[in-house]
Amino acid sequence: MRIVIFVLMLIVSIKGISQGVFNENIQKALTKLSNKKANFVVTNPVRFTDSSGKVISFKRIVELEDGYMRRISKRYGKSLIPYLVKMFDDSKRDWAANLLLYAVTESSAVVLRYYSVDKIEEWRQVQKQSDKEKWENYLRSMQ
Repeated sequence: MRIVIFVLMLIVSIKGISQGVFNENIQKALTKLSNKKANFVVTNPVRFTDSSGKVISFKRIVELEDGYMRRISKRYGKSLIPYLVKMFDDSKRDWAANLLLYAVTESSAVVLRYYSVDKIEEWRQVQKQSDKEKWENYLRSMQ
């Protein structure tokens, strides 16, 4: 019986350590994130289907043009969300964080068609607070 308990404790410890390493890797990956490189396009309507193939919606989603942002969004996916939401307080990465959030969640991004890297200040004045609230609510719904 002691051996079983020891093995279970070992498994739990290893899982905790690997989760900590995963979180550190995310944080390291996000240190290179920058508004200056945050280029994207809003796609033409993309068809989303359920498991049976039935069309459930059409959305205009963010397609990241920066290779680094594409790689981290594919590698970490929705695990990025809590870290990205916190970045709204960082004026050097807030815009890039917002784009990554749209990309990893495949949320409808039609509102972003009006903004670009050279219009970040306009986004901050008009849309940033609304986007921040959207992502905070999304994060709460995940928990």
